[in-house]
Amino acid sequence: MVKRFARQNRTTRSSRRSWTGRAFAALLACALGAALAVGPVGCVGGEPDGADVPTTTATSSFTAMDTGMTLTVHAVSQAVADDAANACRQRVLELDELLAPENATSEIARINAASGASTAVSPATAALVAASLDAAHRTGGAFDPTVYPLTSAWGFTTGDHRVPSPDEVAALLPCVGYAAVQVDEAAGTVTLEDATVSTSGAYQRYFEGKDGTRYHHLLDPSTGYPAASDLASASVVGADGAQCDALSTACFVLGLDGALDLWRAAAADGDAAFDLVLIASDGRTFVTDGIADAYTPAAGTNAQVVRS
Repeated sequence: MVKRFARQNRTTRSSRRSWTGRAFAALLACALGAALAVGPVGCVGGEPDGADVPTTTATSSFTAMDTGMTLTVHAVSQAVADDAANACRQRVLELDELLAPENATSEIARINAASGASTAVSPATAALVAASLDAAHRTGGAFDPTVYPLTSAWGFTTGDHRVPSPDEVAALLPCVGYAAVQVDEAAGTVTLEDATVSTSGAYQRYFEGKDGTRYHHLLDPSTGYPAASDLASASVVGADGAQCDALSTACFVLGLDGALDLWRAAAADGDAAFDLVLIASDGRTFVTDGIADAYTPAAGTNAQVVRS
């Protein structure tokens, strides 16, 4: 369920997950990372002892969640590979229907339209909201799942890009704030068995204003404007796809020093640890020591290893 946080009405319990918070205007940027728990990821049909080695591949390319996607599955037979690829594609499309805020029938859209009234949500939505709130808390709001009103105002949800006026941004900022959303009931977790990599950068989704200024889609929730980051891209490597997706956004917003501070804090908490590949705006590359041996920099470049 979802309620407006300011109202102290009792939340009705049900067999579905329940939430208390502001009318949840969330983009849920972590949706894709948490979507699939296929294990081992990308490889199906093999025996645990490795007796059956995947020999065939199936690939499926499509667009969902406003993103071009390519799924590749390796399996011991073409039929198994095709079935797994089709199942993965179908699951992504189902989640897109479930979570897209622009889709009037999605759970996120229904929550947003409820004006604080209780709204039942499915376990999948509940799990992603929980992951989003956890990432928001960990990053101090550098990632905020309630930033959708600002993202929409900039036109990144529709492709009708525009620069909102300062007054418009100021009016929308009070609508953003993850602290007003509370979990009313345990939502569980989403786990991927193999490591996940998520990259956020300002090099793909952007537009140029009339004055030639480039505006990218990674908004700073504290200002309502594209983050003034000293990073070209931030890649997070970890076990939880949802967290990697959210943390890569937060690390980009925080910038080089802030991202490394967040990494060091997570390293001190073993269960929350992750690794980073950060490319600064000046071209320098930084890789954390947990994946340094596995990282190969681009030709002609060097990577500086950062140690905790």
